[in-house]
Amino acid sequence: MTIQKCSLCDGDIEQKRILGTGEVYWSMGNNASPLSEGRCCDTCNITKVIPARVRQMELASKETRL
Repeated sequence: MTIQKCSLCDGDIEQKRILGTGEVYWSMGNNASPLSEGRCCDTCNITKVIPARVRQMELASKETRL
């Protein structure tokens, strides 16, 4: 199985494995939107993508209150 690269940091995207068997059940990483059209690693998802989505939601919320 080919290891994919993160579209944000160019690092390897982690493969999720079943405990006990080691069988890979997910290797596609996370949706990197709104920062990229590609996929991202767990670290970039937590440190970059989720905060960007929260900022988008906060801005949208402020705009609807005006």
